Amino acid sequence: MRGQDQKVTSSHGMLLGQDPHAQAAPARIRGVPAATAYPPASSPNVWFSDDDERGLILEYMPKGSLRAVLESSTEISMKHRLRWCIEAAEAVVLLHSHGIIHADIKPENMLLDEELGVRIIDLSGASIDGKEALSLESARFFLPRNVRDEAICNVTTDTFALGSSIYQIVTRKQPYESVESQEVEARYASKEFPSVAGVPFGDIIQRCWMCEFGSTVEVLNALKMETMDDKVNGT
Repeated sequence: MRGQDQKVTSSHGMLLGQDPHAQAAPARIRGVPAATAYPPASSPNVWFSDDDERGLILEYMPKGSLRAVLESSTEISMKHRLRWCIEAAEAVVLLHSHGIIHADIKPENMLLDEELGVRIIDLSGASIDGKEALSLESARFFLPRNVRDEAICNVTTDTFALGSSIYQIVTRKQPYESVESQEVEARYASKEFPSVAGVPFGDIIQRCWMCEFGSTVEVLNALKMETMDDKVNGT
């Protein structure tokens, strides 16, 4: 799923080969009722049903996960990475506008489509309309909190994870990548975050970590505004 900008054509000369981790259809979801009618075969989302399983055939994502690309040796311009940050934020804004809290935002749960646009995936543990989420973020994307609380995942926790995702996209490294997860959790609990000095979108990342945004719409607007300022200043 992506934000309102559904297709973004790569204009930066980046070529990505077939990724060994590319996601292919069919994606099967247990427990989905069989459809009474089938969409056209050309539809990216087609119901299927057999004796054992029911589910959807989803659109093929030939470029694999965003994390795999970021961790590869592929040359990626900063301009393109900044665009990915905006697309990731657009996707989360779209989820939140429909009452969905993702609860596990990270580049590993983002895929690249044929035109190198970001699609967010893995909603199996998401919270919908206030229902309890069935998943939690991994350590580097996790806002320290009491997980026994009734509402353990919300807009604020998604925003924190989005901040860590933006950090990974622009630096091509996870926050505190070489630090053990337990130590990362301790540092986060003390509000000790990686330095963002000189990091593109650094102030926005820091504000996500410090829970200073009231919504992901505010994050998206800040990203777009900073990108616009850079264009005006010729950077």
